[in-house]
Amino acid sequence: MKQIRILVLLLQLGLLIAGLTAFWIPQGVSFLTHDTQLGSLIHQQEWLETVDTGVQTIDRSYPFIWYGTDWMVFAHILFAILFYGLYKDPIKNQWLVHFGIIACLLIVPLALIMGPIRGIPFIWQLLDCSFGLIAGIILLLLNQRINKLTTN
Repeated sequence: MKQIRILVLLLQLGLLIAGLTAFWIPQGVSFLTHDTQLGSLIHQQEWLETVDTGVQTIDRSYPFIWYGTDWMVFAHILFAILFYGLYKDPIKNQWLVHFGIIACLLIVPLALIMGPIRGIPFIWQLLDCSFGLIAGIILLLLNQRINKLTTN
């Protein structure tokens, strides 16, 4: 049971961190573009500079656009809270694991369909898919451990 709770907390923390970072998109993009070597490491510096220009323009001229991402943050917080049911009673709430696995699987087609439509380089699409992969691994481990509880 302890391992299950640790995995649930890890999943909740990941959801919170991934969501809350959207409150600081202009600052985060500027930091990645100007204060790290990320762009050079993955040969995407020109793309990061383009994104930074767009983000800073939106932030200066149309800050109300961020209201949409505020709701995305809210959804991440809600999902983190939702997974508390799994922490409290993993057997009764195993459906949350299945829900999470489905959500993680759906990240891949969303990224690979909408990425090209929005002009996102493939490497960034893969980065987005990696979030689903990481959370999916945690959820599969959770499912395995919960199944062990139900068979004992």
